[in-house]
Amino acid sequence: DILINNAGINVADRTLEKLTPEDWDRVMEINATGAYNTIHAVLPHMREQGDGVIIAVSSMAGCAPSVLGGVAYSAAKHAMSVVTKMVDREEANHGIRACVISPGEINTPILDQRPVKVTDERKSRMLQPQDIADAVMYVATLPARVVIEEMIIKPRGQGSVS
Repeated sequence: DILINNAGINVADRTLEKLTPEDWDRVMEINATGAYNTIHAVLPHMREQGDGVIIAVSSMAGCAPSVLGGVAYSAAKHAMSVVTKMVDREEANHGIRACVISPGEINTPILDQRPVKVTDERKSRMLQPQDIADAVMYVATLPARVVIEEMIIKPRGQGSVS
């Protein structure tokens, strides 16, 4: 069985100065706690069958703090990544593998939440959802003896997301 944690939200007011505790909680609940809860739900079944793959679609903002992503998003994606990596460490003896895919900018509706509108020209240079789907399929279909702990995938020319 395969679990793909791919939910994620952000808020428009991302700076420490503007972020409200309610927005912090909402981002953490969906991006971090949601990932934990789905993992918690599937682990007993995966342990019982002695096999499973868990893939988290995180973010480059989870690898390093990102002004563009903001404090809540960066923290939540980092938490999601840590939970997923712990699965790989703690559940290897049960045949369960886990991978964190940390993409750079992707042309998805989450861009509509950015404080500054993203141009169509810039969107065309970003990763497309199919790029991430292809990466997920690659990881998911590897032989059970192979694990990719983390994959960073970004548009050509993108440095960091800060």
